[in-house]
Amino acid sequence: MKNTDPRESFSTALISWYLLNRRDLPWRENPTAYRVFMSEVMLQQTQASRVVPYYERWMKKFQDYSMVASACMDTLLLMWEGLGYYSRLHSLVNACKHIVKNHRGIFPSDYQEAISLPGVGPYTAGAVLSIAYNLPYPALDVNVKRVLARYCDIDAPVDRGPDALYRNKVLFFMPPGKAGTFNQSVMELGALCCLPRSPRCSECPVKGDCLALSRGSLEHRPRRVNRIHPRKRKILVAVILQNGNVFLRRRLKGGLWPGMWEFPHWEWDEDSGDEAVALQNFIFREHGMKPVFRNLLPSITCSYSGIRAIMVPFVFTLNTSQEIRGKDVYWSERSEIINMPIPSTHRKIADIVSFAR
Repeated sequence: MKNTDPRESFSTALISWYLLNRRDLPWRENPTAYRVFMSEVMLQQTQASRVVPYYERWMKKFQDYSMVASACMDTLLLMWEGLGYYSRLHSLVNACKHIVKNHRGIFPSDYQEAISLPGVGPYTAGAVLSIAYNLPYPALDVNVKRVLARYCDIDAPVDRGPDALYRNKVLFFMPPGKAGTFNQSVMELGALCCLPRSPRCSECPVKGDCLALSRGSLEHRPRRVNRIHPRKRKILVAVILQNGNVFLRRRLKGGLWPGMWEFPHWEWDEDSGDEAVALQNFIFREHGMKPVFRNLLPSITCSYSGIRAIMVPFVFTLNTSQEIRGKDVYWSERSEIINMPIPSTHRKIADIVSFAR
């Protein structure tokens, strides 16, 4: 007899599909709280395929919270370089220190204690507690919301209001004793079948009961009110050379790329006049230097934190000894840059500079 319980039919079909079709991802092997926590932080706003090599390198070097908590920040930044959203790393380090100091090096199994950790919100707490400890907490990411919005044909905007509706849906469908497997099943369905564009409905194990599919509203689910369009910027980057060395400065804590080394750069607009002159003036205001413009390097287009930018590198030389203003500034040998934590966009410029002799 066909199962008519909507909860059981959804979870049974989904979990069976997941066990047969799930991706072979390293954090799914021996899913301890530490391994799950590290992976979930790395996976925030980052695709799994991109995270895998970073995760594997990280786990070889840092096997527990205490190793992360006691590591040099430059080493951590270098390991993280390329993943982006570096504030995640700083919160992760602070969370590890908190776990070591206040929880004897064990991720807390109490939900309120978990979300009190630096940088840990309802999603991360729910993911760790359900996957590592099999506790019945939802893990709401964009994949889960998209699956539920379509399966239940939810018309409420996904980007407005609290998540209580989706949390209750997860708890409604979650089978007893299978919290971790169920949460991962829904996330995997969203990652492999229930895609944002061109969903693979023919491969979906629960397509027979999908309300949005049967009602013809699939392309409108999930419904969004606020569409975010990336801001376009033109960034002028100063590559300043002196006696074969390159001028770098360290970013302040907070904001974008905290604690990383970078080339001085400045956002240009049409009212700023000649680009090279405007950048020279910026360098003087910031660091008291008056370098000489030499040439341009190839521009680089990048996207980060809701910004689409074209970065234009200008090469300058400083021929005389000048007093330099600013804290955490450094003249680096070109060969030394490879071992310094630098944002990936600046790394591309550094690679060009390193080979330009």
